[in-house]
Amino acid sequence: MKFINYIMLLVFLGACLGCGPVPSGPPGAGATRAYNGTASSGDYLTFTLDPAAGVVSYHDLSNGARSSRVTFTQAVDGSLHFTDPTHNIVALEELPGTALLAVIQKAGPGRNAHALVVALPSQSLTPGALAGLSANFMQFRPGSGGIVVGTLKGGSGGSFQSIGYQPYADLLGGGAEPFMQAGIASRTVSQGASGDYLGISNFLDGAAYAFGNPKSWFAVDTSQGSLLTFPKAASAGFPAAAAGVYSALVYEKTGANMAAAGAPETGSLSTGPATVTIGSAPSSITAVDGEGKVLLNAIPLLPISSFSLTGPGALGEACFGLFAYEIPATSPPSTQWVFVAFPPGGIVFSSFTGHGVAGAGHGALYDYFYGAGVQQPAP
Repeated sequence: MKFINYIMLLVFLGACLGCGPVPSGPPGAGATRAYNGTASSGDYLTFTLDPAAGVVSYHDLSNGARSSRVTFTQAVDGSLHFTDPTHNIVALEELPGTALLAVIQKAGPGRNAHALVVALPSQSLTPGALAGLSANFMQFRPGSGGIVVGTLKGGSGGSFQSIGYQPYADLLGGGAEPFMQAGIASRTVSQGASGDYLGISNFLDGAAYAFGNPKSWFAVDTSQGSLLTFPKAASAGFPAAAAGVYSALVYEKTGANMAAAGAPETGSLSTGPATVTIGSAPSSITAVDGEGKVLLNAIPLLPISSFSLTGPGALGEACFGLFAYEIPATSPPSTQWVFVAFPPGGIVFSSFTGHGVAGAGHGALYDYFYGAGVQQPAP
């Protein structure tokens, strides 16, 4: 199994979620909006949203699933009340012109997988746009431990270097390296035919597609899940503007297990909406899913540099703008990591809980969830 082929290219929609969401009208006025999207299952999608007609069309280029007429109206919190004749879309939210978030249930080669989708506005993109990129990232990777976090730097011609931390590798032990460095050479990156994405060859066991704005939100769709990047902050301090309520979509797996290297990941899956509340002084995160289940309850948020994950031998950098919290337990033994970042107007968050001591090996149970959301206007 290749944990941590985290050739952590870039990742998530940099301004995804700018200011507060606005209603689209009845069914909505405004210009047609085009998005490129990455599903955590590894699917690459495109969306076109026509607010004047109240219609969304989408195409999953990885497995061919598509619909030309998803009708919708949009609420003030950004959620779209919709009807999908193909019964693929489970949840849908948009901040016009900044990000489109979705949960789909016909992802993957067999059109039978649930996935979280993050889609960014279509815009011109060349390999040269990655030069000078310095960002944090989260990777959503169902099927092999759930999440990775880390840092990356872009070079000329689309090259980049990255290092990521995968909590699952710490649980696994037995030679699995939790901190992995990786890189992509410029010769493997080229501008796509439509001009609004980069094609990357031989990346994480297959072709990959990068899109978005490297200076704000950026995403890479890979065969092993979604890479979402966001620029580093200037300091480790908590951003006061991040406090508030967010409307989010979440992918959660409990009782996950891989019996052996390369074995399928089992576990109980749920997806859907969630409400996330960020408190300040002190900073904390609370998350409740659409059925009222508490995912996180007032968990403190500290700069990730407060933990052993940064510095020499680990991520190597302070990763300003990335927040974390570690929750160890002894009876029974477990360790939970929570990671949070605040792109402008939005939130990206994830959690991994390993049940057992570090190095427990294959067969150990673990839980994880990840999500993205948009900040709601202050009351």
